[in-house]
Amino acid sequence: MEVETTEGTVDSVQAPSEKMLPQSEVNKIVGREKARLEAKMLEQFQQQQQQANPLDIDTIKQQVLDSVLQYAKQQEEAEAKKERDRQEAEQRQQLEQVAGQYYLKMGQGKDRYSDFDEVMTDFEPTAFPQVALLAAHLENTPDVMYELAKNPNKLVQINTLAERSPKMAERMLKELSDSIIKNQEAVENTVLPKAPLSRLKSSTTVGADTGKMTVRDFKNQDWLKN
Repeated sequence: MEVETTEGTVDSVQAPSEKMLPQSEVNKIVGREKARLEAKMLEQFQQQQQQANPLDIDTIKQQVLDSVLQYAKQQEEAEAKKERDRQEAEQRQQLEQVAGQYYLKMGQGKDRYSDFDEVMTDFEPTAFPQVALLAAHLENTPDVMYELAKNPNKLVQINTLAERSPKMAERMLKELSDSIIKNQEAVENTVLPKAPLSRLKSSTTVGADTGKMTVRDFKNQDWLKN
């Protein structure tokens, strides 16, 4: 750089060069600034969290409580459904066993009554399921059902009662069963009178000459009298 004076031109002088920072120092400065900004942001975030903390805790507690209650309700409903399914399966199994017992007993009816199949033709167990199931527990199921099939009015009466009060219908069927058993026992124990003995026929040989000598004939011989 040249400098002019009153005396003339002076040789140029070199201006001092601008000082340059090394890259490592620049990186440190940038790192510190970044860390400072992050710390400031974190502090602001924590302050915001502290201000909102009471409301958030209550909300979180309620959410947790709702979740627990919902889970408990779901578990309760699942257990209740499981129990219902178990009971339904057990009842279905029992009904199948009783139905099988009913048909097994009814198969013996034709051995007791010659017109059993004819009388039971119009009877539909599906129309009177409760009566059939109750009768299946009786000792003489075919006898009771045979009697009911021959007396539709009594069948309808017991069926109507079974729909309203199964216990009373069961008692009525038991009474009918006992009555049939007593009547059958009375018939079996009845002693029929024996047929009167026929009168003895008078002998047609009395006084008749058969050609054979009797004791009296011998006594009347002359040679025995001397």
